[in-house]
Amino acid sequence: MTQKHSIKFENPNDEKKAASFKKTGDSALALRYAAISANRAGRKRDAIGLLERATNLRPADEPRAWGLLAKLREEIGDVSGARATLRRSLQYFPENAELWRRLAEIAKRSNRFDTARLHYARAIRADSTFVAAWDAWSRMELSQNRPRAAAVLAKRGLDRVPKAESARLWHAYAMALNRWISPERPQKFALLQAEAALKQGLAVTPRHAHLLHAMGLQIYTMRQNAQETRRYLTAALERGQPEASLSLARLEENEGRVAAARAAYRRATHDKASVAAWRSAARFELLNGNRKEALDLFRKASVRFPRDVELHVQWARALEDNNVAREVLNTALRASPSSTRLYHALGELEAVHAVQCTHVEDQLKGLHSARRYFYKGAFRAPKRGPHLVALLFAWAHCEWAVALRTGFSSVAASRIRRLFAWAAKLSSRQSSPGYILLARAHFEFYGANNSRAAKRFVVAAIRAYQASDLPVPARAWTLLAQLSSGQLHTIFQARATAANNQILNQPLGHPLKRTWTQQPPPPEIRFGCVED
Repeated sequence: MTQKHSIKFENPNDEKKAASFKKTGDSALALRYAAISANRAGRKRDAIGLLERATNLRPADEPRAWGLLAKLREEIGDVSGARATLRRSLQYFPENAELWRRLAEIAKRSNRFDTARLHYARAIRADSTFVAAWDAWSRMELSQNRPRAAAVLAKRGLDRVPKAESARLWHAYAMALNRWISPERPQKFALLQAEAALKQGLAVTPRHAHLLHAMGLQIYTMRQNAQETRRYLTAALERGQPEASLSLARLEENEGRVAAARAAYRRATHDKASVAAWRSAARFELLNGNRKEALDLFRKASVRFPRDVELHVQWARALEDNNVAREVLNTALRASPSSTRLYHALGELEAVHAVQCTHVEDQLKGLHSARRYFYKGAFRAPKRGPHLVALLFAWAHCEWAVALRTGFSSVAASRIRRLFAWAAKLSSRQSSPGYILLARAHFEFYGANNSRAAKRFVVAAIRAYQASDLPVPARAWTLLAQLSSGQLHTIFQARATAANNQILNQPLGHPLKRTWTQQPPPPEIRFGCVED
């Protein structure tokens, strides 16, 4: 039996409308207005109860009532209830594209991407001009590192949706083209195509904030024209694109205008700013030697974003006192108890600190503490995603560091190999496992003294990098040179030198889109497994 809810109205106008509908006998519509008012007042569960009564009274009356009911269920954490609500609604509105799109979004947020694709396709079949479905599907494919599929979908959508509604699809199309790089499509060609797509979009909607922002970034990437970039970013900011303020700050920083950059970052860290703006401002102050100001920014941001994991991880890294860093991470862990990233950060904090201790007993104590965090992160947190791969990778190095201090037994070596294999298996589903295979090769060579296995894994690592069109790091060629002799040794050493030179001369790919996370030394060096 459906529970009755007392009807309270936040908005007097809603109360008047509901009363008038109730007088005419339209109780379902009165309940919907009451639900909207309850939702505005933050009483989500009351709103859900009222919408349940409304949809039970007249299920085939209003699809938006079903959509709002599903949205509110998901917001209170009832994902299966939201999914069931939408499936039931589609019995009454089988050709409603918006309901199919909502079902696809739930599947996407649950990492059920194949199911999401089916639902997006069904939404488009119901309405081929539904821009939101084309846009969301394209961006999902891009988030899954499928830029070609993303570009094809965006282009198909552009061929069908009205021109006046096409701005967001031009943006999605440009983003996909920008990342669609292959031997047949070198980076310069991809950048030119993306710029052309943005120009076409701006020709249709010249004042669209997202297109103006993207064009500013594109111009700086391709031509480093600060003046023109500044013009586009300023226009985007004036038209309501808040991210443009952060891009302007990064532009001034990249141009070496420290005072202008600091002023821009201060403007970017306003009350409604994103967490990315606060993290970037803190990074800027750290890089410019102003640690006190950086830590103050982290502290203020943590009040606004208490559940942002990356913010707390970077704050902990900026702290010089390990005890305070540990407390920052544990505070974040209490707010996000299933975060793999936080367990990884705590384990790495303990491991790096441990190997800096003088006595072996203290080193082992810290390493054992680290491995406990890694274990908890691997078996208590979600069993998927790049954060788990990174944790397993660090855990393998932690076990390697322990074995160096206690002696390499067959059990210890087997444990390390299983962790590397687990990480590589998960990574191969998401991105190239080359760096994991390379670390395994280093372990076999430096840790297990198994040159044969080391050569097998370094060759596999090089092939993995090449298969993913990624540059092979110099460390891979150096190890292969050490494992080779004669002319092959000379060839591989030359390739290592060339790889180092390529890194030194490599331009920034997208300087205004950099995250503030800096690339640390590899774990085998941080954890004291091999000498730098």
